Amino acid sequence: MLKFDVPLETLINVLDKIIIADYKVKVSVLLTGISAYTPNPLNLYIRGAPGTGKSYNATHVLKLFPASDVWIIGRLSPTALIHQRGDLYSADGSRLEPPKREEYEKLEDYRKARRDYEAKAKDGYYRVDLQGKTLLFLETPHPETFRMLYPILSHDEREIEYRITEKTKIGSLQTKHVKVCGWPATVFIRAKEETVPEEFRRRCLIVCPEESKSKVEHVNALTHKLNAYPWLKNDIDVEYDEARIWIATLKNRLLKLTDICIPFEELDKFYPTEVAADMAEFSFLENFIKCVAALNYYYRPRLKSGNEEVLVASESDVKDAWAIFLNLFETSRTGLSQNLLDFYYKCLVKLASFHTAEAVEAYNATFKPRRSKRTIENYLNILEETSYLTSDEDSQDKRKVIYKTIQNGKIAQNYANSEIARILNSNLQENFEKWKKNLRNTLTIYIYSSEGGNEKSITIQELDNYIISKTTCLRKFYSIFYSPVLEKEAEIHAKGDFAQICANFKRLERITSSMYPTEKCALCGKQPVEWQVTYLDGSWGLLCGECGLKLEKQLEVK
Repeated sequence: MLKFDVPLETLINVLDKIIIADYKVKVSVLLTGISAYTPNPLNLYIRGAPGTGKSYNATHVLKLFPASDVWIIGRLSPTALIHQRGDLYSADGSRLEPPKREEYEKLEDYRKARRDYEAKAKDGYYRVDLQGKTLLFLETPHPETFRMLYPILSHDEREIEYRITEKTKIGSLQTKHVKVCGWPATVFIRAKEETVPEEFRRRCLIVCPEESKSKVEHVNALTHKLNAYPWLKNDIDVEYDEARIWIATLKNRLLKLTDICIPFEELDKFYPTEVAADMAEFSFLENFIKCVAALNYYYRPRLKSGNEEVLVASESDVKDAWAIFLNLFETSRTGLSQNLLDFYYKCLVKLASFHTAEAVEAYNATFKPRRSKRTIENYLNILEETSYLTSDEDSQDKRKVIYKTIQNGKIAQNYANSEIARILNSNLQENFEKWKKNLRNTLTIYIYSSEGGNEKSITIQELDNYIISKTTCLRKFYSIFYSPVLEKEAEIHAKGDFAQICANFKRLERITSSMYPTEKCALCGKQPVEWQVTYLDGSWGLLCGECGLKLEKQLEVK
């Protein structure tokens, strides 16, 4: 019997029995599926080389959801979408069903009903209801279908009308009136290594499956294990059924919510505002926070006023969503696959300036399978289009092109070294207190009781116990989601003595040591860390309790 005291961990444990590694993909697809039941669903784009498990990951994660809520779509045309998924309505909003001959004794009555139906259908419209649905596109969508979905993906309007033309049985053309209603969650899958279209990048988060040797070894081991012991599949099916029932029950509660609120003032101050893309990405991030909170529905307070009910996210929801998002940041910002990013950072950055032949040699010495010159040239063109490389005519041999790297360090790490990552170990109590001051007195606060599962009312003073939480739902996956962002000792712990720290000091504050179980003090190397020092350039370091107190006293004296 599954226990859902930490829902994300429980669901990922179920998936671990059938999907090896790929935690970033599993968590992203799972949260995207949950987002279908929230006010602002997510759009996810999975890209990677053929055979890396894109479709396998997506389909097996989405099997946790009610089958009626997941639409698996190939290269579907708008007409096929309407006929397969649309319902016919009369002009007055009544659903139309064609009359059946067996329902009428007299043929004349049936023909009259048929004429009435056809008359109403002529003036009626087709309604495609996408609310609460997850659309999984196993292939690149039909261009017309994708154009139809553009405003839906952008969440421009909840109901959009279209006119489409199609041929009748006798070959003449007829126009159909279509209404697409609601905002679905969407998952797109793409295998081709090319620049991701701008319309996708502006509307989707992008994630890539792993391509490591370790993953291949473990996948093959699992494949053989399930073939050697076929009865293990029954055990997996039982857990899937339990998880599916839990999610179906959660769905019914989430769809009753008016919204999900993030009860911390000035969270936007933690996010950069350097380029236009920061606006859309911050919106993605806030929706990600709401999805994590939705998954933890039974452990989060709800604010009620009349018929309105709002779920309240906790501090841990904010930080967990932030950590997950930062791991998707560079692929989402640039549209590049993880394979291309690895090629760039592991090979090209070291070369700095190079010819195509040198790039081919470096790739084939580092990665498998080996790639041809034409393939590597395609990679270089994509990297140049996304401003990772620049090219010019070689002054010494005009027949050759010389490439130079532009990005000096990982975009995600550069952002992580700035204020954006500081939230992961900041105390949000002050931000929460500011929010509480603006809370309406007419609101009633409820939480589900751990004894019996009945809801109980709580006071605004008790709200802190449920919101200011230090427990991460990513505890099992800390090294996957938090460590890549936080463990950058070469970059953020380089200022290693008191004199240097004092000279570059900006801020010193206490942190929760459990958030950094693997970190060591930047000065003495001891554990656990209990202080964060932020420098004038925006980077920061972590100190143990002893060094932190020592620095605090020295700064007071200074």
